[in-house]
Amino acid sequence: MHMITDYIFIITAILIAITIHEFAHAWVATALGDPTPKNDGRLTLNPLKHIDPIGLLLFVIIRFGWSKPVRINASYFEDRKKGSMWVALSGPLSNLITAFLFGALLKIAILFPILNPTVQRYLMQFLRYGILFNVIFTVFNLLPIPPLDGSKLVFGILSPSSYFKMLQYEKILQMLLLLLLFMGILPRFLTPIVVLVENIIFGVFQLF
Repeated sequence: MHMITDYIFIITAILIAITIHEFAHAWVATALGDPTPKNDGRLTLNPLKHIDPIGLLLFVIIRFGWSKPVRINASYFEDRKKGSMWVALSGPLSNLITAFLFGALLKIAILFPILNPTVQRYLMQFLRYGILFNVIFTVFNLLPIPPLDGSKLVFGILSPSSYFKMLQYEKILQMLLLLLLFMGILPRFLTPIVVLVENIIFGVFQLF
């Protein structure tokens, strides 16, 4: 029973992280004048619109995965480079803000335990997962590897010639990303960073 509850909390926390992330991309792109996300049905908080089945499965199994990317058309932006960078940054930033929000809720739950002990324990466990998976999504998506958001931020900084050179290797870099995930190398590399960011959140709200 405990394991079933644990998986329910994990999947719920992952779905929240995915939905917040992709909605942020869609909202910022729409605010900058691009109707593509809205036309694609991505300007929504419905998690079913944002799920990539394989990415979700990997999230549950190895704690690192991905969601269905939001399509954008940068030609609608007043400044294509800056607009694309803002859209890319909005996803990880929204997850980081959400992680801090979960931290605040966890602090409130600790200070004001109004529920019975079992429900209180479940609530605190879920909030901890909320922090964890939003931090994971923040850190993972900031990697400068296509198609992750970090690569779009790097592309925005590069000169046009360097940008097109990197695009030539985009497919290879995507395959490298998958290989590093399946081999467990990437999770081992990123876990200390995730723990560091978690500890910062715990420190801010004195959750130790």
